[in-house]
Amino acid sequence: LYTVQSEVVISTVSNSPPQLTIPNLAIVAGDLFNLPLSAQDDDGDNVSFYVKSSTLNVAINSMGFLTINPSVDQVGSHNVEVY
Repeated sequence: LYTVQSEVVISTVSNSPPQLTIPNLAIVAGDLFNLPLSAQDDDGDNVSFYVKSSTLNVAINSMGFLTINPSVDQVGSHNVEVY
């Protein structure tokens, strides 16, 4: 009878989501604005962006650009949340 002994090391992996910072923007009503978004995941996972909330005409297109197309009735300050 043979006995094999081994050591198993268990550790945690830091897999926090990538951080994305969008600067304050000044956009003219009626103009289409495009902001390229980019982020890298520490594990090399694919990164996707979604607009969580906004009171503006906001989308993320297939090329990874945050597009904002505010209308005249949307003049003022707005928060855009992307995750």
